[in-house]
Amino acid sequence: MPGLVKVGYSSDPELRAEELNHTGSPHPYDVDYKMLVEEPYQIEQKAHRALLLQKERKEWFRCSPEDAIAAIKQVVGIAFLSESYIRADREKANQLWAQQKRAREIEEQTRTEKQAILERYHQLLKSEFPPHPFWNYWMPGAFVALLGVAIFFPKATIFGYLVLCAVGGAIIGAMLQGYVENERKNSSEYQSLLRKRDEEIASVTSRADPDRNYGSGGQLGSPPLTNSHTRKEGRPGTCLRCGGPVVDHVCWSCRANL
Repeated sequence: MPGLVKVGYSSDPELRAEELNHTGSPHPYDVDYKMLVEEPYQIEQKAHRALLLQKERKEWFRCSPEDAIAAIKQVVGIAFLSESYIRADREKANQLWAQQKRAREIEEQTRTEKQAILERYHQLLKSEFPPHPFWNYWMPGAFVALLGVAIFFPKATIFGYLVLCAVGGAIIGAMLQGYVENERKNSSEYQSLLRKRDEEIASVTSRADPDRNYGSGGQLGSPPLTNSHTRKEGRPGTCLRCGGPVVDHVCWSCRANL
């Protein structure tokens, strides 16, 4: 099928293609690539998930054979028994696979560095702004509740005083704790540490993807559209598959190579 690739498993791919050629399809079915693996069904399902953004329906995907091969290799790695390139471009498929593998390694490294930064600043904020135990707020709350009970319920029993002071102190203490903690988090010192944390995360993210534009906290801004192309006519720098921005022949939304 022009522009479409079928990704599936069969004990005899050539025979399966021949059978499909007798189903009345206007286009011939050709085997581009085959790989001998264990647990083919599980690998097929994982490859389908890897190609989810290119999926048309069922086992059909709108991509090149080399894109599909790279997705299969991404799932299988080197745990295959044999492979055969029949019509597909071996060099292009291996290049795509290497690019995806490198991208996953960079993504994992970036995730690890971000997690380390978050943990370090979490500990720093705890040491610089240690949370106060709840009883620090409950005691003044209980005192206020005691005054309220004495004013509004002067005839209450000792037990009533204790219950109302305990419950009232907990309610007032929780409100007081929320107010104090909110004020601490809005302080200039606390916000300064958060900005430094976000700047470090943004720095890690920008190192991983130097062509992308990140704001504070590593949030993705508008990627530069220089040296951008599409495979067919259309708005320059726009992916024809998903409409996302294209930089250096790669769509930043669906990661398609254009």
